[in-house]
Amino acid sequence: MTLVSAPGKHAFSATPEGQLPAAEITSVSCQELAGRGTILVNDMFRDALAGLTAEDHRVVKRYLQARAFLPSFQFNQRFDLSTVEFSSWTDLAAWIPGRVKTVLEEVRAQQPLLKAVFLDSGDTLVNEDTEVFDDEGYVIEAGLIPGALEMVNALTREGYRLALVADGQVRSFATILGGHGIEPHFEAQVISEAEGCSKPDARMFQKAISSLGLSQNDAKDIVMVGNHLERDIGGANQLGIISIWQSWSKKRTHIPEFDHEIPRYTIRTPGELPALLEEIERQMARCHMNPVKTSA
Repeated sequence: MTLVSAPGKHAFSATPEGQLPAAEITSVSCQELAGRGTILVNDMFRDALAGLTAEDHRVVKRYLQARAFLPSFQFNQRFDLSTVEFSSWTDLAAWIPGRVKTVLEEVRAQQPLLKAVFLDSGDTLVNEDTEVFDDEGYVIEAGLIPGALEMVNALTREGYRLALVADGQVRSFATILGGHGIEPHFEAQVISEAEGCSKPDARMFQKAISSLGLSQNDAKDIVMVGNHLERDIGGANQLGIISIWQSWSKKRTHIPEFDHEIPRYTIRTPGELPALLEEIERQMARCHMNPVKTSA
């Protein structure tokens, strides 16, 4: 008896022709939808795998996305199941959770991820034109840029570590971001009033790095998202942090004055950030799989 296995899946048919009716969805699953489901945890193993984190799911997603392929539907490889040692369902159920954890460790060793996302506030998350100040000069009310809250929630669900790196007053940020429910998503907040310096001063970014337990060696795996070419982009670039300029606001220049103010990437709105971070991590995976050799 021969069974034909669907490319990239666990579905079987009795003949190669039996795969053809589902060929289109199979191809999409092996390409655009690769990694969409992340780690499959059904009810049988939910308790045993309860410790899986959002980052665990993301690393598996990126691993599968980086290995997406176009199936040929040429079934030339054969595997003789008579050579396989069979086990009982009970033994198999006991073995699977440990196997999942072992493979996850192997995937983590092979799949690099961004280690942190630094976010500015004014005209990056908050619409500065909506700010209302009290008599002491503190912001007491402000609206978010459309898509900002959804973006932060999406990044949190994906397991990204977020830090606020912003110029301004501590009390103002607590009022604005706390009122919109964004503040709890930040593992660290580096605010110029508390630090005694402002971006592009390297100390702002270095404090955010150290607050997350990272080091300067991790800078290449960190992104800084902001609206200000000099402060956000220039400051990040000079430390080797991946710079992402959000061009939504028209209040400040869109033309870099110096080369170090040229952003690595550009987005128009907050809603574009999750897809860009996904693409950056896919690029990281490809570079890891296909390292560039340099001459001595």
